[in-house]
Amino acid sequence: MAEFDVVVLGTGAAGLTAALSAADTGASVGLFEKSSLIGGTTCLSSGVAWLPDNRYAREAGVEDSRAEGVRYLESLSRGMIGERRAVRRRLHGHGPPRRRDRDRRVRMGRRPGARFSPRPMSYPATVPTNTGDGLRMAMKAGARLGNMREAWWVPVCVLPGQENHGEQAVHLVLRERTLPRSIMVNRAGERFTNEAANYNALGGAFHQLDPSDFDYLGDPCWLIFDARHVEEYGGFTLPPGQAPDWALRADTIGELARKIDVEPATLGRTVDRFNGMAADGVDADFARGVSAYDGFVGDKRYYPAAASTLGPLDEGPYYAVRLHISTLGTKGGPQTDVDGSVFTVDGDPIPGLFAAGNAMAGPTGMVYGGAGGTLGPALVFGYRAGRAAASGGKR
Repeated sequence: MAEFDVVVLGTGAAGLTAALSAADTGASVGLFEKSSLIGGTTCLSSGVAWLPDNRYAREAGVEDSRAEGVRYLESLSRGMIGERRAVRRRLHGHGPPRRRDRDRRVRMGRRPGARFSPRPMSYPATVPTNTGDGLRMAMKAGARLGNMREAWWVPVCVLPGQENHGEQAVHLVLRERTLPRSIMVNRAGERFTNEAANYNALGGAFHQLDPSDFDYLGDPCWLIFDARHVEEYGGFTLPPGQAPDWALRADTIGELARKIDVEPATLGRTVDRFNGMAADGVDADFARGVSAYDGFVGDKRYYPAAASTLGPLDEGPYYAVRLHISTLGTKGGPQTDVDGSVFTVDGDPIPGLFAAGNAMAGPTGMVYGGAGGTLGPALVFGYRAGRAAASGGKR
């Protein structure tokens, strides 16, 4: 049986970076992947890494600072980043790797996430081999867990009749809900959030509980859009002028309301109110179009103005597509130090066990910092964990 100084489980951004980092020190590295394909959840990404105040941005003339990066994260975190504020060190890789006994074999776990959640979640938009192996191994080793209530939430729709590696294929709904002439409504036929918000933040909106019947207000959720939206933008993988044949369609808002089982008068009032606000250019209910993020994938002709995402639904026929809150991966897992060393429930390091990427307790808490918000920390922690593991495993 082959032996290695460092064993890395998983070939996503964190795992590959950890393997390279460890090998760069001279350690022998065994890299293992459960799937027949390499890349893990990283293969589903756009390949962007969110790294505040990095040297490449500075060389390109981008003004940023460590303090601004930390302040931005803390403003979004609702106190979940951690009382020791370790993110200050984690994002910037300060501090040398700890030395460990050189005859100790170590492992660095990378498994993007278990398919369970304490909140509503369906049709996981991740690779089918992400079934929580790393989490279960860490739990068996006595790891202390953190951030288990969170995931990388994303709204999706089902693509009928299509499969992805044997699983139901889904479409990540980002552009369609951001472009003008579309709204999302809940089971009551009312808007319940800023449709153009970042996909991770929408998890909170979908998980709003109705205390009167202990059900979730955002389930079911429907994306409503009109004929002009279809004509100008298309959507759901189709070009402008085409709507999916599986979308519900009706000539009037009232008829569409009956098809999605909501009160026609309520949906009518919702659309009328939104149309009035779109005409004024101000979403007084949910501030859609206020943030620079809102219209970024909207209609580029009007960006950064609110018109890039605000527009009336006033041309029939009208369409409805059922949305589900899903996840790209988990944010919960074993808690670690800045070098990825996993803690026991008593706060002591577990010798030889490291975690990085979506397998660890997310260093940014509930926050999605921006495009590449998973890959940035995965690269940083993968690098640090690989070096720390190798410092104790090199023969």
